[in-house]
Amino acid sequence: MPMIHVLRRLLLPALLCLAWFLPQAHANCTSSVNTTTFTYTAATVGQAQTITINDSWSCNSGNIFLPNYSQSVCLNMDSYTGSSSAISWNGTSYTLSYSLYGTAGTGATSPNPAPASVAAGAGLWYGINGTSQVGTSGTTNGPLHSSLAITIPAGAARVVPPGTYTVTVRYGLDMQGEGPGSNCTRAGQAGPNGDGWDWGVTTYTFTIIVPKLCSIDAVNNINFGNISVSRPLSADVTAQGNVYFTCSLSTPYTLYLDDGLHRDAPGSGNRNMVASDGTTRLPYQLYTTAGATTIWDSVNGISGTGSASQSFNTVYGKIAAGTLMPDLPGTYQDRVIVTISY
Repeated sequence: MPMIHVLRRLLLPALLCLAWFLPQAHANCTSSVNTTTFTYTAATVGQAQTITINDSWSCNSGNIFLPNYSQSVCLNMDSYTGSSSAISWNGTSYTLSYSLYGTAGTGATSPNPAPASVAAGAGLWYGINGTSQVGTSGTTNGPLHSSLAITIPAGAARVVPPGTYTVTVRYGLDMQGEGPGSNCTRAGQAGPNGDGWDWGVTTYTFTIIVPKLCSIDAVNNINFGNISVSRPLSADVTAQGNVYFTCSLSTPYTLYLDDGLHRDAPGSGNRNMVASDGTTRLPYQLYTTAGATTIWDSVNGISGTGSASQSFNTVYGKIAAGTLMPDLPGTYQDRVIVTISY
C-alpha cells in the first residue's frame, strides 16, 4: 500500500477521537443593554427622576431557562456608592445622590429595593420569583428580562453645577433551583464567583446630563405714581421694580431689557410712555443702578453667576428733571421685555 494511503487511514481515526473527547463548551449568562442617558430640561430639573435600564439576559448561548433547575432569579447589585461621579466648582465637589432598584423574572415585585443597610460595594443576594417558573410573560423560554433603576430625588439637579454625571452599578444574575429558602444565600453562587452556565455579571452605566438652565420667575411693574403737571419738571421722578430669576449653580448669565415700544430710535435715545391716544409721549429711562449712570437695555445688561437659588436685580426708572410734561392728562404706559442670556 502506498505510504500516502497509510497516512490517510491513520489520521482519520485520530481526528475522530479528538472530536469525541472535546469537552462541551457552555457560555455564561450575558446581557444586551448596558447604558442609558437622561438629560434634564427646564421642565424636569425640579422633579424626582427614575432612570431605568431594561435588559435582556441570555444563558448558555440563548437556551431556555428551565424551571426544573432555575426556579429563582438571584440578583446582586454591588460596586455602587449611592452617589454619582463628582463635578467640582468653586472648591466644592458636587454629586447626584440616588437610590437603587432591581427586578427580574416573571412575577417580580417592582420595585424591589436594595436595602439601605447594605454597605456600598458589599452587595446583596436576594431571590425573586421563587416559584416553579422563570422566564418571560409566564413562559419557560428565554431571554430573561431584568430592570435596573436609579431614582434621583426631586430638586437634586437644581443644586449641582451643570455637566455630565455618571452612575455605574455592577449587576450579577444567577439562576438557582434548590427551592425557596435555600436560594441566593450561599457564598460562591453569584457574581464573579457564580456557578455553572446560568450566571453572569455586567456593569450598567447611567449618564445624567444637567444642562445650564435659567428662568425668569417674576417682575415688578415700575410705577412713577401721580405727577403734578410741571413744565418742565423741577426734579427727577424715580421708581423701581425687581426682576426675579433662578439660574443653575455656576451658570453665567446676563439680564437684558429691550427698548420698549416707543424708544426714540432703536438702541438709542429715551424710552417713552404713551397716553391712551396712542401718540402723546412722556420720555423716561431705565438704569442698572440708582445713580442712573448706565442705561439698561439690549446692549448693556447685568451679568452674574447662578447660585441655584432665586435671585433678583433692581431696575431703576427715572423721568429726568427738565422734562417737558405733556398737556394731556391720563395714564402713560410702556412695555419692556426682560430676557436672560446664559
